[in-house]
Amino acid sequence: MIKIAVCDDDDFSCNRVKDIIAKTAAKVKQSVEIDSYDNALDVEKRIIKKQESLDILILDVDMPIMSGLELSENLRRHDESLLIIFLSAHEKYVFKALEFSPFRYVRKVCMEQELSIALEAAFRYVNIHSDKCVIVKTEDGTERLFLSQIMYYETNIKRQILICLNDKKTITTNRMTIKEMQEKTASEPFILLHRGLVVNARFIKSINQSIIILDDEQKLIISRPQLKEVKQKLLAFWGDLV
Repeated sequence: MIKIAVCDDDDFSCNRVKDIIAKTAAKVKQSVEIDSYDNALDVEKRIIKKQESLDILILDVDMPIMSGLELSENLRRHDESLLIIFLSAHEKYVFKALEFSPFRYVRKVCMEQELSIALEAAFRYVNIHSDKCVIVKTEDGTERLFLSQIMYYETNIKRQILICLNDKKTITTNRMTIKEMQEKTASEPFILLHRGLVVNARFIKSINQSIIILDDEQKLIISRPQLKEVKQKLLAFWGDLV
């Protein structure tokens, strides 16, 4: 889950931004939590005084009372890692904004295209820097895998675990059970399809009766006892995307 805050004193602009976030998140299958603010003081209170976590801040530069640039200057004293995406109807603020290490500067006249591109890049950045790993032992040695790489894993007739990655590579390990693997991958939205098969919901394209179809068109079978739970978990995950 990526936490995003939008700060813009214009309601119409703020709603446009939230709509673009929702569409972009759904496009790349990213779960997000969106909060909106109409003034910079409330954002400052959340991050500095209450010390609540935030991954991405989409910030209007030109606001009354406290500008987006003033807020950024204050925030950077407390948090260097926060990704700030500036919004502005005026390009004259670009060079001043660079002083506060923004992730992107988006022009409001080009917001549909530029903000979507900026968000996709920001999602990748946050995921890469927060992605957890699992260490698996194979016959050839030890492998470190990012959880976001794993499309699914399953047991074979030799009781080995086959781990299928999103680059088509398959890792085989016989030093771990499905239950142990589930414990190690608990931070990602993995769903048990049947006793020996677990899939990463991020790679699920669709569900058709008792068949899961992945983004690369692979088809995985859901056992009858698991069908109801799989549908519930998948719909909950897809719902979180927006």
